[in-house]
Amino acid sequence: MSRVQDEPLQPPSTLGEIKLEWMKTALAPKLPQHFTIESCTMRPHQSFNGNNSAVAFFDLTFKAADSVSEAVAEAAQNALSSQGLRTVAVKLMPAEGIVPGWLLKRFWKAEMFFYSHMSGGFPQPKCFYKSMNEVGNTGILIMNVMSDVGKNLRAGDSNRDLTYGEACLSLIILAKFHAKWWNCKDPNVTKSLGHFKSMESGITCKFLMGGAEHMLKVPEYEGLYPLIRAMKSKVKAVFKMLKRPPYTVTHGDSRSDNFFYTLNEQSDTFDEHKYGEIAFDGSHTTLLNQIMQKEEADDDTGSNNSSVRDSMGSVNSSLDGSSEAALCDFQMIMISNPMRDYANFVVNSLAPADRRAWNDKLIRHYWMELLRNGVDSTEYRLDQAIVDARVMTFWPLLCNISIAEGQLKHFNELAGKEAAGTISDEEKSKLMLTRKTRPRLMSAAQDAGLLELLSDKPSDPNLPFIPCCCCWGC
Repeated sequence: MSRVQDEPLQPPSTLGEIKLEWMKTALAPKLPQHFTIESCTMRPHQSFNGNNSAVAFFDLTFKAADSVSEAVAEAAQNALSSQGLRTVAVKLMPAEGIVPGWLLKRFWKAEMFFYSHMSGGFPQPKCFYKSMNEVGNTGILIMNVMSDVGKNLRAGDSNRDLTYGEACLSLIILAKFHAKWWNCKDPNVTKSLGHFKSMESGITCKFLMGGAEHMLKVPEYEGLYPLIRAMKSKVKAVFKMLKRPPYTVTHGDSRSDNFFYTLNEQSDTFDEHKYGEIAFDGSHTTLLNQIMQKEEADDDTGSNNSSVRDSMGSVNSSLDGSSEAALCDFQMIMISNPMRDYANFVVNSLAPADRRAWNDKLIRHYWMELLRNGVDSTEYRLDQAIVDARVMTFWPLLCNISIAEGQLKHFNELAGKEAAGTISDEEKSKLMLTRKTRPRLMSAAQDAGLLELLSDKPSDPNLPFIPCCCCWGC
C-alpha cells in the first residue's frame, strides 16, 4: 500500500453517517484500476465508544468494470483480501471526549503524523485513509482489522490478566518501538509529537491531577489517600520525576487492550537463543546475579511463576517461536522516558501477584530486547531501567486520577444496573474492568513506594533526588 496522504474529503460527524459513496471516495486511491466498492456494511454489535474515539468495523465488497478480464479480476480480489481491505476498522475522533479539546486535537494530530511518517518496523495496523477537520475538531482513520489478516491475531483484553508469555511478547514489541526512535532528534518528530519535558506536558500533568478530589471519594482507594494528597500538593515534583531521561518515542497508552496476540497453544516452551547473544559489561554483573539468585530461590520453593532460563539467564516465555504480538492505537505517542510505557503496561495488564513475581524478570527481558535492537548498554544501564520502572509507576496512577470523576459516576450507575438486573454485557465488561483496575493500581503504587518517592527525606539512598523546580518547563 502507498503512504497515506491527506484527502479533501471531510470526516463524518458519526459512524452512522458513513455510507457507500463516502467509503468509495475515501478508499478509491487504494483500489486496483477499474475497481470500485460495491457494498459497505457496518457490522452489528462490533462498534464501541472509547475515551477519545469511536470505532466500528465495516465489511466491504468490490466489483470490477466489465472491461476487466476474469483472471485479472480474481487476482485483484485476492490482493484486496490479503491487504486487509475486505473488513476495515473506522476510528472516528469526536468533537468532545473526556479530555479537553486542545489535548484531544494533539492526540489525533500525533496519531495521523505517526501513520504518515513513522509507521513500520514492527507489527501494527495498516492505515488506508486519514483526514482531520481542525475547525470542527473531528478526524477519521480507516485501518485494517488486525484479527482478519490471516495470522489468527486476537485483541488483548484488560479484563483478563495476561499470561507471562503474552507479557514477554508485548515487551518485545515495545522494545522494538522504543529502540527505533531512541534519542530521536528529528525536529519534525519532536515538533509533531511533543516532548514530555515541555511546559505543555507540565500543564497536562496539572490537569490530570484535577480528579484527585474525586479519587479521594472512592472507598477502595482509601489506602492511597495519603499518596493522592501528596501528589496533589507536589504536582511539580511528580512531573519532575516523569520527565527524567533517557528519551525516545513512547506509545503513552500501552495496556493489553492496545495489543494483538497470536499464540501457539500446543507448546509450553520458547527458546530465546534465536534472538542472539548479548554481551554484558562488568557493571551489570552484580545486579544480574541478584536477580538470578532470586529466581533460583523461587525455583527451590516450588514457585509456579518461575521461567526456564538459558545459559545467560534471559527470560523464556511459555510460547514457541511462531508467536507474535502487534501494537495499535497511537493517539498518545510522544517523546518521553521509555519506562513510562513499561510501567503503564505491567500495572494495567497483569494481576498484582503476577506483576510482583515477574517484575524483575520482565524489566530485564525488556532491557535485553532494547540491546538486541541497537540501544547501547552503556547508554542505558539495567540499574537505570529498574529505578525508572519504579518512578514511572506514577504515570498509570496519574492517568486514572484524571478520569476519576467520570469513572466514579459511571461505576455507580453500572453498579445500580447490576443490582437491578438490567445491565448489558458491554456494561458488565466495563464494570468488571473498573473492579480489576482498582486493586491493580493500589498494589502497584504501594509496591513501588510512591509515597516514599515524594518524601522530603527518603530513607532509601537509591531513590532519585528530586530538586525543587521553579517552572513547568525547567
